[in-house]
Amino acid sequence: MPRVTNTIARAVSVALAACAMACGRAEPDSGARDAPERPGAPRTGGIVSLSPALTHTAQALGAGDRIVGCTAWCEAPGARVVGSLEDRDLEAIVALRPAVVLRQSSAPDAALEAAARAVGARLVEVRAIDRVRDVEEAASRVADALESMGVAGAQARATEAVAAFHRDTASPVACTRPVAFLYSTDPPAAFGAGTFVDDTWRAMGGRNAVAARGYPSMSAEDLVRLAPAAIVLVVPKATGVPDWVRRAAPAVAVVESAALLEPSLRMLARAPDALRAADAELAAQGAGGGVP
Repeated sequence: MPRVTNTIARAVSVALAACAMACGRAEPDSGARDAPERPGAPRTGGIVSLSPALTHTAQALGAGDRIVGCTAWCEAPGARVVGSLEDRDLEAIVALRPAVVLRQSSAPDAALEAAARAVGARLVEVRAIDRVRDVEEAASRVADALESMGVAGAQARATEAVAAFHRDTASPVACTRPVAFLYSTDPPAAFGAGTFVDDTWRAMGGRNAVAARGYPSMSAEDLVRLAPAAIVLVVPKATGVPDWVRRAAPAVAVVESAALLEPSLRMLARAPDALRAADAELAAQGAGGGVP
């Protein structure tokens, strides 16, 4: 999919807590990198995570109490902030002596790789998490790393979370006309084709009005030209609906869920119910039906 600029990525990450949304597509890594442990070195046995999506995935897999380092956007009480998607404090990471380092980024980081090797940590790198299948693959790789550090049942939890998502998206939605999903209204920006929200909605029998791939920015006029049957605003907390959004489509729903702005296992857990609630709201406004 087309790359999203670093500027957009940072803006989405900070403003919407969707930090893993737009890191750009690169070839996926072939697997987690392992480094031998130095004999006699003191260890925390903990996890350093440089991505909220990976932090919250690790928590969902049963390792919440093992996270010792994280980003400022992670919900990890007691963990030290040691970096972000594209930046990190190597000294702070080394001082924590983690067993596992989780990283999501669009480019390699040789210095971080060397630091992980120096303390015998396993480095798990994910190049992009854009689609549902990326979330599933990342969860499996994180689970494998967690199992290796003694978090029993992590892989089973990942497998069940994925299975539950597919069960929960199996029945169709009522609104099968084209719907635009916006994660920002100022400026307008949407979940396009090949994104995790697009994948989820399509799995439920819906149609995305935005055919452009990735997370395109657009003008209000662009959205009006698309003539969607409905618009769904995906926001982290309650917010008003701008007048121009109501003029752009006959039906509008708001999904208040930070989880849908973050491609983690908690997104898989919460997205089906959240989108079904939006679908019911759209149907109540007369936007149900349409050609699947």
